[in-house]
Amino acid sequence: MTDDMEERKKLYSNTRQDLLTRNLSNSERYDNAILALSTGILALSLAFIKDIVPLDKSLYIFLLITSWCLFGLAIVSTLVSFVLSQFAIKRQLKYAEKYYLDKEDEYLKKENPLATLTDFANYTAGVFFVIGVITTIVFVSVNIQGGNNMTKQLIKDAASVPSLQKVQTETEKRGATIPELQPVKTPAPSTQESNSQSSQSSGTVKKE
Repeated sequence: MTDDMEERKKLYSNTRQDLLTRNLSNSERYDNAILALSTGILALSLAFIKDIVPLDKSLYIFLLITSWCLFGLAIVSTLVSFVLSQFAIKRQLKYAEKYYLDKEDEYLKKENPLATLTDFANYTAGVFFVIGVITTIVFVSVNIQGGNNMTKQLIKDAASVPSLQKVQTETEKRGATIPELQPVKTPAPSTQESNSQSSQSSGTVKKE
């Protein structure tokens, strides 16, 4: 019975140590991921503002500012969790010394508040990061849609293309021809005038 219990305790201790090691490794990866992704998305959002949608033409700029603040808080929370974790480990080592060496049983299940704060900082960093990602996606989606609408409006308001001007030929470039004067038609003499002229002619003959 005693050997069985000792074997169980040994297996439990090994399993617990393995789980704690895995938990520590997972926590480190989690913190590194939060830091890397937060800084990376911050850089991408700055590049988006610089190269795609200028800041003075961006819509709902408060969304971008909010996402920056959230990513900044995620980074700060992760860094704070590192510091808290170091203090929590030192506190837990003191508890272990009191329990195992000084045989003070109350330290076996004594709560470590720094460990609780470390977990809270890690969870908070994750929440800030997720909300920051959502806010960034909304901002980018709104501004891409707004950019498409502006492009369509520019196409609608574009100036009409003028038609080509006709090139004048050599004939069209010459001066206009001068028209000749039209002769004026004189009216034919009337019958009375003809008789008068005949009488005058007859009188002249008689005198001779």
